[in-house]
Amino acid sequence: MWQPLSKLLNLVGRLRIPGRPKRVELIIGNPAERDAMDATYWKNYQETEALFAVWGPPPGSPWEPYHCVPLFAALQTVKPDRIGPTAPDRVIETEGNGQLGVHLNTKPLGEAWAAQRSWVILDLPGAKSVPAALRLMAGGFQPVCTFDNWPHPAGLVKSEIVLAQLLRYAALAGDTRKHLATTSPPVWVCDRNRLGSGPARPRDFDNRYYLDDSILPSGETLRKNGIEQILCVVPTTDDLPRDDLRAYFRDLRKEGFAAIYRVGFSDPTLRAGAFPESMYEVKFSTSGYARSDAGGFGMLIPEPSSSGG
Repeated sequence: MWQPLSKLLNLVGRLRIPGRPKRVELIIGNPAERDAMDATYWKNYQETEALFAVWGPPPGSPWEPYHCVPLFAALQTVKPDRIGPTAPDRVIETEGNGQLGVHLNTKPLGEAWAAQRSWVILDLPGAKSVPAALRLMAGGFQPVCTFDNWPHPAGLVKSEIVLAQLLRYAALAGDTRKHLATTSPPVWVCDRNRLGSGPARPRDFDNRYYLDDSILPSGETLRKNGIEQILCVVPTTDDLPRDDLRAYFRDLRKEGFAAIYRVGFSDPTLRAGAFPESMYEVKFSTSGYARSDAGGFGMLIPEPSSSGG
C-alpha cells in the first residue's frame, strides 16, 4: 500500500494493471450516465488524485496512512471513454433498499456513534458500502477506503463495480465532507466480496485480497486516537464479518480491546449488539492470495505448462 497522497502522485503515471489481456478492455460503469446529483460532476473525479482525495481522510488525519491506493490508481489504466458511474437501472440491483436510496443519500447516519468515539467498519458488499459511507460522512465520520486490489475483466472480485459507485457519489462526497476534521472518527469502507468465493483457475485474474496490518490499526493506535468502541456493520444481524476481520478482532481482544459490536445493516434501528463467542474462533490463512509487484492484489493465472520437461 502506497501512502500518503504525495507518493500516489509520484507513482500513478507509471502504473499499469498487471496481466491485462491485450484485446480485452475494462469498462467501469456507464460513460453516458449521470451521477447521484443527476449531473455530470463525476467527470471532475475521473482522475485518480481527485477520486482518491474525495474518498479519503482529511490531510493530516491519523487515519490517512490506511487509505488504500490501488483501486483508485487503476483509473489511470482505463481509457476515459470507458469510465462512468453506476447506471441508475443498476443502482437498486447493487444497493438494494432499506438504509439506502436517493432520498437518503445525504441524510446523516451514525451521529450518536460519532459522539461515542466509535470506529465503524462497513463489511458490506462494496456497492453498498460506498453509499453507506456517504451517509456516515454526513453523520461526522471521515472515510478510509480499503480496496487493495486491481480491477480486471477476468477478475474474481468485480471491483470495477466499486469504482463506478465511487464515481456516482463522488460529487456528493465532496459536498458532504466539508465539515470533517482530522479528529473526526473514522469509517472503514470495505468490500465484503474481497476474499472471493473460491480459488482461481487458469486465465482468471486473481484479485482476491484480505485486510492486513497495513490497513487495520493496532489496539494501541485505536486508544491513542480516542477510539472507544468498534461497530462492525454486516448485512444482517445473523451475519459475521469475513474471516480476515474475525481474526483481527480475535487478536484485538487478546490486546485488551474488547468493545467490539455487531450492527445489522438490514435492521431499521441499526442497534449494536454483541457478537457470539464463536465469532472469535477462526483460523484465517493468508496463503494463496496474489499480491502484484505493482502493489495491491491481482495476478493473471497462467495456463498449466504442457511441456513434458
